[in-house]
Amino acid sequence: MLVTDVLLASEGLSEPLLPSISTLLSPSTPLHVLLAHILRSLLLCLSTHLTTAPLRSLSVANTSILFHSRRALALCESGPPLEVRLPGLETVGWQTFRSRLRGGKEVGGLSTDGSLSGFFRSWTCAHPHVDPVTGELLLLHSSFLPPYLRYSIISPQGTPILLSHPIPLKQPKMMHDFAASATHTVVLDLPLVFGPMNLLRGRPVLHYDRTLPSRFGLVPRYMQGETRWFEDEPCVVFHCANAWDTAARSGEGEPEAVNLLCCRFQTDALVFAAGNLPLPTAIEDPPQLHYFRFPLSPSSPARPSHSFPLLSIPFEFPTLPPPLGTRESRFVFGCSMLHGSFTAAMSGAKIDCLVRVDVLALIARGLARGEGTREAVDARSMSELLASNGQEDAVRVFRLPPSHYAQEASFVPSPSFSPSDTSTHANGHLLFYVFDERQLLPDGSAPDWATSELWVLDARDMRTVVGKVRLPLRVPYGLHGSFVTGDQMRSQVVDKPVRSRSKPSARGTAPGWVGAVKQHLARNSKEEDPVEVILRLLALLQLALGLGLVVRSYLAAGGEAARYALEL
Repeated sequence: MLVTDVLLASEGLSEPLLPSISTLLSPSTPLHVLLAHILRSLLLCLSTHLTTAPLRSLSVANTSILFHSRRALALCESGPPLEVRLPGLETVGWQTFRSRLRGGKEVGGLSTDGSLSGFFRSWTCAHPHVDPVTGELLLLHSSFLPPYLRYSIISPQGTPILLSHPIPLKQPKMMHDFAASATHTVVLDLPLVFGPMNLLRGRPVLHYDRTLPSRFGLVPRYMQGETRWFEDEPCVVFHCANAWDTAARSGEGEPEAVNLLCCRFQTDALVFAAGNLPLPTAIEDPPQLHYFRFPLSPSSPARPSHSFPLLSIPFEFPTLPPPLGTRESRFVFGCSMLHGSFTAAMSGAKIDCLVRVDVLALIARGLARGEGTREAVDARSMSELLASNGQEDAVRVFRLPPSHYAQEASFVPSPSFSPSDTSTHANGHLLFYVFDERQLLPDGSAPDWATSELWVLDARDMRTVVGKVRLPLRVPYGLHGSFVTGDQMRSQVVDKPVRSRSKPSARGTAPGWVGAVKQHLARNSKEEDPVEVILRLLALLQLALGLGLVVRSYLAAGGEAARYALEL
């Protein structure tokens, strides 16, 4: 279990420290109830600063995991990456990329000044990307404070190249993922408006504004030039498959275009699905593997020259060979299903099909149709694809046995894989967890003895399961995973102690922040200077007043004034 600040602060509480996503997003939640939940969480978080273990991050670090610079990092949007140690998943601590001086002192980092604005600056998108050629780690930091988006690049050695560089947006947006080519980082400025100010406008904290266009920002990798923005129809994208450059015809200078593949929704249905909420309207919105082409000629209009889906079937949780991230990859792999789509509640979105797509072949067919065509290149249904599952088909499907359901797969290249040879781009195996639901009890719950398996599928034929590993426990249906080699685990840096949970009290429960606050306030003046206690209480009051000024500033003069209120 990862030991996050939220976990430690939740010890001893009868209810979760933070409100659930369903509470935040549900249109049926009354405003006063929602504000009460938020105020409760705020006061509890502030109270932890009276203890020796103050809450410094809201991240639960449960969304994705990656390996970079000899460290494993777990991520969630509401905080910095959390370093964990493999294979035991021991918690090391928050990775803010502070530089260590010769004397051991650390300086800089994502959050350096201890202010509330510094706290939000550390928020990191759930899917940073590692450039397999340069070894650089690219991160975006999105929050509801101006300038709303920041950008960082970390070297292969773990030192910052760029740190928290602003990319100004017009308003705060939800950014779960982004994409990167060899020369540009692709920012998704979509109509998912994110922030507490939505509540004052009678909207959920995360609101899909259908009146706004989708904007795609092409940021030069090292911020050495201006960001170019392209507008398209409103949509929602949670996961990008890949981005790559089309070289200039001369072979020199800036690329001719940047290409993007992503899983595109036309509505915010997945937001409701993530919270197991019913859709506000009866709409079927399957995510489609979608292609965008952004021309970089100075005379090109500020819109994609091409925008069309490759497939008509639902396609989500994409993956590709890791050596081809930020470069052109012939194949993209993803999850789908014979019936239904990902717009159902997550408990009902059952993945029973894994799909391999020859994206270069389908993109070539789509480009040959000319500009302005937005129909799917391959309009076959899943049943039709399964019926014509030939070896040379651009779309190959592996269907799981009845009652078996999979999760997101990881591609592990074989020794014969070569990035420069597209004929080898499927030479490898897909690794994914599988659960047999015949183990479920009559009421639909999973018994304690239920187990999952790790399956190994040959990606070349999308048919042969070369191995199954029975696990000692059931792996709940989740979203993201990452394959880490034994060599990578043996190379891990061991330069910090691991975190641990509080020891159980005499009653068998951890004392948590409640007991710690009581102990802190009850200490004798000989053990603690009363002046220090008063100063801490005044600091909490200052934070509360600062938040009040933020709200007032937003209402009176907009976000820029709120930024100064937060600095106060």
